[in-house]
Amino acid sequence: MTTYTLNSECNGIELYFTDKPAQQTIDALKVARWRWHRSKMCWYNKQSETALAMAQTIVDGNTPDVLQDTETAHTASQTTARVKLRTI
Repeated sequence: MTTYTLNSECNGIELYFTDKPAQQTIDALKVARWRWHRSKMCWYNKQSETALAMAQTIVDGNTPDVLQDTETAHTASQTTARVKLRTI
């Protein structure tokens, strides 16, 4: 079972798993800049519409699709960086 709570003191979201999540879910959390809190044993992020939507997607039992979008953006930025380096 997966749950999330809103941490009003830190303006954050805490995502709790009863079992270790699938590697694809962990990778998606990392790409979306969620961090692991060792003492609380949860994933956390600053509170935003995007982070809240991702937490709700995971709680609903679905895997977020952030990896595909991020990989495309990362590849595009690498191509742009190469072109800039060659023209300077």
